[in-house]
Amino acid sequence: MIDQKIVFIGSLNMDQRSAKTNSELGLVISSGEIARQVTSLLDDLSTDSSYRLQLDANDRVEWVSVDAGTQKLWHTDPETSRTERLWLKLLSPFAPDELL
Repeated sequence: MIDQKIVFIGSLNMDQRSAKTNSELGLVISSGEIARQVTSLLDDLSTDSSYRLQLDANDRVEWVSVDAGTQKLWHTDPETSRTERLWLKLLSPFAPDELL
């Protein structure tokens, strides 16, 4: 969204080859009405089905979600079990930087 007047809708290529060859596609739409509609849609999606990240007083990540108007605060990755978080902690040093 640019100045609530121009919308860019495009693909995101997660393939490592796109670091050297840009193969994404996009559509630019110059319409204030469409820009407002897309903004409204994204606002609705982000409020209902996503997490907002913030730092606590000790600079640790917190996840904030809103469910039925009630704010919930998470201090660990939401929707993960202790076992999943342990696996991530053990395996993360082996993930290639370009995949992070």
